[in-house]
Amino acid sequence: FRAVWSNTQLIGEIAEDDLVLEREIVGATAALLASFAPDVDSKRLETVAIVMVQTVSAGLFLILRDDVAERRAELIEELKRMLRAYARTLADD
Repeated sequence: FRAVWSNTQLIGEIAEDDLVLEREIVGATAALLASFAPDVDSKRLETVAIVMVQTVSAGLFLILRDDVAERRAELIEELKRMLRAYARTLADD
């Protein structure tokens, strides 16, 4: 994080690249979800994909903190459990 904050002149470029990568990940996630839920509307799949990608992103900030290092494996499992449960809601659509 220090490298990012000490090079603030690069933030715009980094943010732009990050957005491109995020869109690619969301697209790939929506495509994966569509393979399991082909009857679900593509807009709903994209919405679920966005929420999933953002949830993982936020989860990584927690998982990578030094003060929870000893519980990292447990936190990863909980994040995966949460994502699986959310993905199952597509069956209700």
